[in-house]
Amino acid sequence: MDLISIIIPVYNVEAYLARCLDSVICQSYTNLQIIVADDGSTDNSGAIADEFAARDTRITVIHQPNAGVSAARNAALAVAGGEFIGFVDGDDYIDPDYFEVLHREITGGDYDLAVVGFETVAYGSENARQAGARSALGSVIELPRREVFRRMRVNSIGGFVWNKLFRRSIISAHNLIFDTRIKIAEDLIFLCQYTCFVDTAVYNTSPLYHYVTRQGSIVHKTDLNIEILSTRALVTELQTEIFKEQCPEHLPLIACAHAAYCLALLAIAYKSRGDLARSHEYSRDGKRIFREILSEKIVPSSNKLKLFIKLYLPALHTFIRRYRK
Repeated sequence: MDLISIIIPVYNVEAYLARCLDSVICQSYTNLQIIVADDGSTDNSGAIADEFAARDTRITVIHQPNAGVSAARNAALAVAGGEFIGFVDGDDYIDPDYFEVLHREITGGDYDLAVVGFETVAYGSENARQAGARSALGSVIELPRREVFRRMRVNSIGGFVWNKLFRRSIISAHNLIFDTRIKIAEDLIFLCQYTCFVDTAVYNTSPLYHYVTRQGSIVHKTDLNIEILSTRALVTELQTEIFKEQCPEHLPLIACAHAAYCLALLAIAYKSRGDLARSHEYSRDGKRIFREILSEKIVPSSNKLKLFIKLYLPALHTFIRRYRK
């Protein structure tokens, strides 16, 4: 039975961590090395992780000064000994057969990466279903490398690491680590770099991973400062280098994502009533990129429509967001 190393970065998630760890230790696939990397939490997250480790010998807890999620994942990667590596965020949770399915898929053929579906759950939502209560059976799809790149940018399989299973041999052979310079979307670059060495991936669309949205999460804060979010420019630069070499026909997808990034910066600039010159700069960049991608067939029409509404009909965009809430 192959050993799977599970990396769980943790920072101030005391309200969510017990559910996360319960879902991991109750997996039907039992040969697990569970590594919790506590990134200098100031709440009880570290203590909760230690309590679970005292009850389950498969759990190892790393405590380190706060250095960011990339540094936490790297610390865990350094001690991971499994043939396969999986990631779970400390505020999310997984179905009981999550790792069994991932392992079955990646070992069922000559695959370098396995992916499963996910669902987004609003924390505290009364409509959030319990793990294991699957709404539909998924299909299984083979993905060549170029298709993996395309799907991670149209958010089909997601540009993140937490719904995937990786081969440690590939990570080790190419010295892959998370870039500690990046504060947002840091796992996207790791995934892009890993995918460069993937011949074929396998994708089971069953939604076995539950991504929890919460107010305190860095990607949902409205008071993010411009400097932190601006690291996304580095993400765009690194992505572009990889896509130019691997799949240049998909470069418009990065442009589309960068336009959305410019709009996020614009929204923050307006919310903070800060540098208007900078907000106008981002607005101008967003509109320029939108015009460039408008004729590109590779960019889904739905993405183009969303960008158009955000850029040219901001009042309608605000209305839609409020209506959905």
